[in-house]
Order: sequence, then structure tokens, then C-alpha cells
Amino acid sequence: VAGSVQILLPLQGIVDVGSLQRKLEKDLEKIHKEISSIQSRLDNPNFVGKAPPEILEKNRHQLSELQQQAAILEQRLHHLQ
Repeated sequence: VAGSVQILLPLQGIVDVGSLQRKLEKDLEKIHKEISSIQSRLDNPNFVGKAPPEILEKNRHQLSELQQQAAILEQRLHHLQ
């Protein structure tokens, strides 16, 4: 997954599915932490009140991209199970 682009390849018999599943779970956990961090900033009235509009827009855009990545990873994990 890169941004909202994903490439799918049949992996059965080629890759250790358990190992891939653990990697996806680790990646998803990292993304969820980043989402939580950005969401906390955007939920903070002090941050929103003081930050320049371009910083707010950058954070909102980043949050949107991370949410898309998380959805893709969750879908991939679901297909592995």
C-alpha cells in the first residue's frame, strides 16, 4: 500500500501467510497510532485556534490518507483470514 494505491498478488504457496499477517497487523497498529496522534491534535481547540490554516489542512489531508491506508490494510488482513 502506498497512499491509496494497492497492488495485489496471489501469495498462496509463495509467502508465509502467518508472517505476512503479523507484518500487516504491525503496519496497521503503527497507522492507528499516527491516526490517533493527528486526531488528537485536530480535536484540540488550542491547536486548531493557533495553527496556520495550511498546517490544519496538511493534518486533515494526512489523516484522510492514513484512514484510507488503514482501511486497505484491514481489508487485506480480512482476506488472509
